[in-house]
Amino acid sequence: MIFSDFEKIADFENSYVTWQTIKQETYGRFAIDSIVEVFDKNNIKLETYYLLSSVFACNVFESNDVIKKPTYTFQAIFSHNMFKIYRNYAINDKLEDNYDIIEKIFKHIDYHIVLKNATKIKNFQDLKEGYLSYKKIVSMSTIKIKQYRYDIYFPVKHLNIDLNNFNFQIETGPILLPEKSKNTHIDNLLITYVALNNFNGIHFVNFVSTKIKKLNKIIRFFDNIDYYSTKNKLFYIE
Repeated sequence: MIFSDFEKIADFENSYVTWQTIKQETYGRFAIDSIVEVFDKNNIKLETYYLLSSVFACNVFESNDVIKKPTYTFQAIFSHNMFKIYRNYAINDKLEDNYDIIEKIFKHIDYHIVLKNATKIKNFQDLKEGYLSYKKIVSMSTIKIKQYRYDIYFPVKHLNIDLNNFNFQIETGPILLPEKSKNTHIDNLLITYVALNNFNGIHFVNFVSTKIKKLNKIIRFFDNIDYYSTKNKLFYIE
């Protein structure tokens, strides 16, 4: 997805990833929170990652005890051949995230990405018109780390605009960001919430784990505020 002024871009509202498991032969469809495309220094695409929406873990199709105990949410990342699942307990003895090749537990993965006509937002007036006409807005942030370029796409879920002073601020998430000074492996991607109010950078807060020594327990939450220099582009889709 490389854009001029008028191109095609993912319509997150109508795009999904569906998995079919091997063990239970069930299907599960997930909305998508973020898409990351990774390129090498020659602009050759190496991988595409999809961050699926977070849900509560359940005992599927059970009549009783539908929600797993102890309770936790989980959120998955998929590429063309790998997956990683984050499991978020409020407090737990250990981290239970895992990653592996898709074929280990999934029979099939369907990437249903709907592309829609997109118009690049060039200035505040464009943003204002899209905002006031309730058009769906998608952000693209480009980050360069080592020899890699990451193009990160995500829907704008919350947008503030100041019509008098021509300011805007996007606060949204979760999205995927690459970890600094690491390679492009699926285990080196961060789940973050982000804020941006210009086209040259992005502020974010990471999903981290902290060990409580006295209890010998681990808690997870969003912390570790950080910043990337980026090239940000905004689009509204029809």
